[in-house]
Amino acid sequence: VLCGRKRIGAEAQRVCGACEELRASDALVRSCARVRVHWPLEGGWFDGEVQDVRSDPSSDEPVYLVFYAPGDIHWSTLDLSDTANVELIKQDVDASRRLRGEDELTVDKTVLEVHHAADVGVAAGWYTGRVHNVQQALDGRVLHLVKYDVGDQHWTDLSAAKWRRPNKREAQSAIPPR
Repeated sequence: VLCGRKRIGAEAQRVCGACEELRASDALVRSCARVRVHWPLEGGWFDGEVQDVRSDPSSDEPVYLVFYAPGDIHWSTLDLSDTANVELIKQDVDASRRLRGEDELTVDKTVLEVHHAADVGVAAGWYTGRVHNVQQALDGRVLHLVKYDVGDQHWTDLSAAKWRRPNKREAQSAIPPR
């Protein structure tokens, strides 16, 4: 039980209904929001992706699971009004809007496999997912939101990743030309 609310009997096996509702409706989780969080004891700002949310049982405030890198995942409050400690990573809104209408992988909700090297908590191999969104970062990178069959989702720069379509076994390292 993620939020720590007490359950008995068969109820103990299920996730809290309030957390399920929060997860389904929370915009940061649904969009896999890219955030920059200040960690003063670590000495700086770190970029991450919002992966999950739960309700804090002591305050009923949302607490977010932020993925920074494999093995570096933390539950944190993300008060976006506290700009000294948390900020959304901005995208090029106009370019992203254009890409959502033109990008073949996004328009078709393409199924693809992305290769991941072995890392903390990640076995090396091909992971199947579906492209759900695209955005252009302010640094010019095009990022695709891939929702993986194993349940997680990540913004991926496919031009820097090894990926393929499941029905085509040759690996691709960049988005094919149109």
